[in-house]
Amino acid sequence: LFLLSFISYRLILKSKRLDDQEKVKQPILRVQADNPKNDLILEVDAFLLAKSVGNYVEISYLFQNEVHKKLVRSTLKRLVIQIDMHKNLMQCHQAFIVNMQKVSNLKGNAQSRHLEIQFLEDSVPVSRRFSAEIKNAFDQLSLNLAEYP
Repeated sequence: LFLLSFISYRLILKSKRLDDQEKVKQPILRVQADNPKNDLILEVDAFLLAKSVGNYVEISYLFQNEVHKKLVRSTLKRLVIQIDMHKNLMQCHQAFIVNMQKVSNLKGNAQSRHLEIQFLEDSVPVSRRFSAEIKNAFDQLSLNLAEYP
């Protein structure tokens, strides 16, 4: 009986370590605020949208399948530098950064494009400056999804 419980305990502990290792492998995004105590740390996959609001950036993200928003005292320009290594996070407008993995639809023409983001009701404008880059990224992601049903 003791041996059986010991083996069970070891298996549970080993599976927990594997779960912890998988969590560590997830890419992490650290949104640096003016005050380091207010930094926001989240998985890149949970990031939905960043919106410039004056001297703040409003971050929309998923937590336990619910959309949460956090206001961070920072600039969108600083956030653009921080997201540089995450290829799916792209600036689409002077005031917006989106996670292209969460884009459900691209509407409009080159003059006025809008992105529809999963879990969010409002669409996000795409400026002409970023229009071609966003369209290429959306087409590439759509093509990748079509290849792997």
